[in-house]
Amino acid sequence: MWTLYYFVREVLSNLRSNPLIVLAAFTTVLVLVLILGMFSIVMLNMDNMAQSLVTDLRVVAYLRDDLPAAQIPAIKQKLMALPHVTRVSLVDKDAALQRLMKRLNGRFDINDITRNPLPDSLEVTVDDPAQMEAVAKKAEAFTEVQKVKYGEAVAHRM
Repeated sequence: MWTLYYFVREVLSNLRSNPLIVLAAFTTVLVLVLILGMFSIVMLNMDNMAQSLVTDLRVVAYLRDDLPAAQIPAIKQKLMALPHVTRVSLVDKDAALQRLMKRLNGRFDINDITRNPLPDSLEVTVDDPAQMEAVAKKAEAFTEVQKVKYGEAVAHRM
């Protein structure tokens, strides 16, 4: 208890004798704490954005147009059997067109096209972003798959 009393007494004594130096020290510490806080907030937000980008990455396997709908469940099973694959979901042509229209936000009129040009696709979720390229290459080897995309640039950066 005496040490606390001693420190408080010394602080008050120094405040009375050197107010300008105490104010300069206090301001310096305050500015440094604010800079550290801002930096921490920016780093936490960037880390959060990077994590959300990683979880949103998917391998998209575009299926051939002439593929019968009855074969799609078999392809889904083959993709699920690949290592590091956690989920495979079908996005049919109509759902893909609706997504595109929503993304274009009214800049595209559905009446301008006579048929849906988008293919059916399978979205493959991978548990490890480092394995996306390997899963994409294996999916591309399937004869039922026309093309595979997985956001190569973003996946490599992450």
